[in-house]
Amino acid sequence: TYATRPRYLHLATTANGLSEGLARMREGEQGIMLLPSIYAFGREGAGNGTIPPNSPVRLDVTLRRTRTEDQ
Repeated sequence: TYATRPRYLHLATTANGLSEGLARMREGEQGIMLLPSIYAFGREGAGNGTIPPNSPVRLDVTLRRTRTEDQ
């Protein structure tokens, strides 16, 4: 449990599996994303060791709002 406050993410800068999952969601929808390491952070891991290399990732997601780059 790291982020309980809203986060603004640019889909091009997120893990492949996260951007793919978010693109399929509608505003207001909730879901659990289970990402195998190849769709998460792979061999590199993330967060200065917070997510170790080759680790699967579980994300509890609520898509509150979407916006385009020009908004």
